[in-house]
Amino acid sequence: MCMHVVKGELTTFEAVKDLKTLLSANGPCLSIYMRLSSASKEGVNPPYAKENELNWRESVRKLGDKVAQFGSTGRDLLNSVSSWDAVAPEAVEKGTAPGKSIAVFRSSDSFHVTLLDSQVEDITVLGPHFYVRPLLAELCTDHTFYLLALSQRNTRLLRCTMHTSEELSLPGDVKNDFDQWMNQVKPDHTAVTNAMTGGTQGSQGPNALAPKGAYAALWLEIVGKRQGLASRLAQTSTQLDMTKWPAPVVKLMLGQLTADAVLASADDPNQTTKNNHVCEANFYSGIIALQNGGKDEAAKLFRLAVDGCPKTYAEWYGANAELKALGR
Repeated sequence: MCMHVVKGELTTFEAVKDLKTLLSANGPCLSIYMRLSSASKEGVNPPYAKENELNWRESVRKLGDKVAQFGSTGRDLLNSVSSWDAVAPEAVEKGTAPGKSIAVFRSSDSFHVTLLDSQVEDITVLGPHFYVRPLLAELCTDHTFYLLALSQRNTRLLRCTMHTSEELSLPGDVKNDFDQWMNQVKPDHTAVTNAMTGGTQGSQGPNALAPKGAYAALWLEIVGKRQGLASRLAQTSTQLDMTKWPAPVVKLMLGQLTADAVLASADDPNQTTKNNHVCEANFYSGIIALQNGGKDEAAKLFRLAVDGCPKTYAEWYGANAELKALGR
């Protein structure tokens, strides 16, 4: 049997049930898993694209004498994937692939290529069935996350994976308009009482908000500026505890502190806390630099935020989004 060398079909496997096409394939079946060069994600082709091509040749070479036991069919399978061009999706060749590893599945009647979100061990297997254990582990890991998109005029909830997003319906009583919510929100008398009596809400008085309130105010300020709305941060800051972090960031956004001063204020005896403060200082300083037209300075600060912020932080996602918008 002779097989034409064709381009592999890029396939996305979202759930275990999607493996049916692989598990029903007629043998012999060739399975190759290979880690992609991390440097290739920087969007530069040579020399990183070449590195992936060389690694691919090495993965194919590992089959060695194992091909002989499957005769001409085994040789045809090997020849059909020997070229990196035959298996590499265009995104991988350009260095913009979202995955960290590539998996190729080739039989006489199927040719599938998929990108994996995790780095897997380089494996080459030729046998009667496809080797799906690394892929199965990937599918059994929950990559679902939720994204709440807020602006002063709209609220959206998205359920996402690394490759898809779906907007979810919000309950009917959720207010999409910030002004509407502010006009209808009912005061929390319990919180006010606790604050006035030194209870669980602290002793800063009924107008003091927890630090999380400060972050909400910062994001509303960023979104409002981009929509050309009047700033409310000065008014809101009178209700914030300005003795604690992120008060220096609030002062930065109000023009009362410089970026260097905020960075100096990020110090803390706890190294983890200090690192998190520095990450936030870099992100919000980048926002100010961008507002002032300093795109290069902003990009530098956003890169520091990406490198220093925990990936669960909104600032980490924000810094990545800003760099993408800047084309960096």
